[in-house]
Amino acid sequence: MNSPQADDPAVQSLIDAVTEGGGDELAALHRTAAAAHTALQSAQPIEPAPDRLRERLRADADKFAVAPKSKIVRLDFSRAGWLAAAACLVLSCFLWVRQTGPSPALANAGLEQVLAAPDLIRVAFDKSESASAPTGEVVWSTSLQRGFLRLKGLAVNQPAQRQYQLWIVDPLRDPTFPVDGGVFDVKGDEALIPIQAKLGIYSPRAFVITSEQPGGIVKSRAEKPVLLASVN
Repeated sequence: MNSPQADDPAVQSLIDAVTEGGGDELAALHRTAAAAHTALQSAQPIEPAPDRLRERLRADADKFAVAPKSKIVRLDFSRAGWLAAAACLVLSCFLWVRQTGPSPALANAGLEQVLAAPDLIRVAFDKSESASAPTGEVVWSTSLQRGFLRLKGLAVNQPAQRQYQLWIVDPLRDPTFPVDGGVFDVKGDEALIPIQAKLGIYSPRAFVITSEQPGGIVKSRAEKPVLLASVN
């Protein structure tokens, strides 16, 4: 479903009908709405917020709305903290989505989309002679700029001590330093990890997993990989 634009005459008419604020206040409302749209826009579907968060949003909305004699509810822009409260709520929603990540159902749906891509790259991580060594594969679509790690047997990490980090070797980006593909944790014997490339990937030649300090590092030569998958 397409999002309504702020300059749509129908939307503008509705805004004028339900608000009492002047030009400055209305412009601020537009900016807040645009910030909310940008912050919550994601390449992956966003799962519903928890019941507790939805109740908080409803409760806070009641605090900043006043009911005049008419049946139309008008926003009280005289409250100086309204926009700050709205921005905080938007940020809370955004951080909640970022911290929790996609649900297994949404991750599986994204995986199916990548697997169906015509430019699918599917490569296994190099196997070790040890039977207990971790295994897995990378699936990636350059046209979608999306991919996943499917891992099995990779040791569970303690996030406060070490975290795993993915690096993508792309000679068209930088032949010296690989692109950061995101920091992640492993909580069980099997893991499905969305790839979060910080830059556009044009021609991936290898996917490397390293063990780094909490939060990861900015640049790495990936000299001591935990797992390596080379694209032929």
